[in-house]
Amino acid sequence: MRILKDMSVKKVFITCLIIDIGIEFTQMMTNIITRIPSHMVDIDDIILNMTGVLLALLVAKVTYKFKDYFLDILFVYPDQRNTTHGKISKRSQEILAMLIL
Repeated sequence: MRILKDMSVKKVFITCLIIDIGIEFTQMMTNIITRIPSHMVDIDDIILNMTGVLLALLVAKVTYKFKDYFLDILFVYPDQRNTTHGKISKRSQEILAMLIL
């Protein structure tokens, strides 16, 4: 998410598309050079991978937009220490903060 928040959606999409086409091209060249059809080159792979990229971008953008809401739910602030709900360990807080921020 840290990488995604600094890049535009267009840049992330194009980067992933180039990587995906590169992988498919490598599979095609491996088939041609070795004459062993170990990998099938298929447009469906590219379509499904790019659909996954779009879903990941959507989840990342929504999560980042509501990060303050998630932080309020996940972390216990000093004035709430006596309550029994929402308590998590210090290490878990550090990991979640790293992932969310």
